[in-house]
Amino acid sequence: MKSEMSKDIIKDDLAMYIEHKWVDNYTIPANRNFILIAYIAYGQGIVKIGNQEFNSQPKDIFVVNPGIGAEFKSQNINAENYNFEIHYILFEKEFLRGEWENYAEEFMGLASFFNNSGRDYIKVTDNDMCEIRNYIVRMINEYYENAPARKSALLGHMLSMLPVIFRRYNISEQHIFSKNMLVDQTIRYIRNNIYRNPKVKEIAGRRFVTADHLGRIFKRETGMT
Repeated sequence: MKSEMSKDIIKDDLAMYIEHKWVDNYTIPANRNFILIAYIAYGQGIVKIGNQEFNSQPKDIFVVNPGIGAEFKSQNINAENYNFEIHYILFEKEFLRGEWENYAEEFMGLASFFNNSGRDYIKVTDNDMCEIRNYIVRMINEYYENAPARKSALLGHMLSMLPVIFRRYNISEQHIFSKNMLVDQTIRYIRNNIYRNPKVKEIAGRRFVTADHLGRIFKRETGMT
């Protein structure tokens, strides 16, 4: 059963809602069935996720599970405008057509987040090129333009953006195995599947590269085969 919030914001069959807001104080209620992505585009403020509170900066990104409230409060408000610009995306797992479960297999360190079994949210920061914001801006344009194949285009942007967010989380973890993302993800996969003795071809296939290419990069970065 959809929450009251879901009924209010979903106007078609997208199972997704996108909004760009300037706010002084804005709350996303906990009683929703949607995953929240909030991108702080401009300004500073306080972000409260469940019982956790953050001093937020531009390019901060929060991904919050259903059942967890989120509050965004601007700082340094003046009489003319609000100094907290935020992009919001709300979506159901079903919108991704099974990819959410695949991400859970790829990003083993986030298993409790994907399964909603202990980790309520993740927080990452966009890179200097604003790679993640660029995806979101394209999605906002697509969402409100209502052009042919709108749903497919939005799905494509989401499937491209979410792995970038989850990889940014891995990069921001305290222990990084390699600055090369391909090698870092390979080592994480081996560690999480060591007792299954995964083969090089299998690992390379999951990274969408050839076994030879993976072997060369791995050797160059680690000195090991």
